[in-house]
Amino acid sequence: PAVLRARYNLPAAAVPSSTRSTMAVAEFEGQMWDPKDVFLFTSGCHLANMTVATMVPPAGNDGNGTCAIPIIGQAACEEALLDVEYILSTAPGVPLTDVYSSTFSLLDWAFAIGNLTAPPLVNSVSYGNDEAQQTSPAYMFAVNAQFAALGARGVSILFAS
Repeated sequence: PAVLRARYNLPAAAVPSSTRSTMAVAEFEGQMWDPKDVFLFTSGCHLANMTVATMVPPAGNDGNGTCAIPIIGQAACEEALLDVEYILSTAPGVPLTDVYSSTFSLLDWAFAIGNLTAPPLVNSVSYGNDEAQQTSPAYMFAVNAQFAALGARGVSILFAS
């Protein structure tokens, strides 16, 4: 985190709670962050204690806040942990929402964000697939339309996969 702060000139201090800044990460298919690992990361990097402010759906409903992929186990959840740890460390104090789905559907994810009363303004998605992997052109157009609707509400979506 210190290298990222220096490289991109990010503030080390927490963002004042008076700002309306909000952010979210997307997690799919058993990829979940683990609160214990987030604590180890923050303490190991000498960061203030950070946590996920909101889970969609709430913990215990669909996602449970514990990293575990059936058959593969816990060791495969580094992707989700990196998402949570680094977004929290580069924007300290900004409330983080974790949007989880047990299936991978960008359309369902976009609808979940859009259905929130106050959707997070910055959304980080480290998942994706190309056009050849989509189910149909209609699906791609539906996803694009939902992304545009979110953009019209001031919601940004950043992809890195």
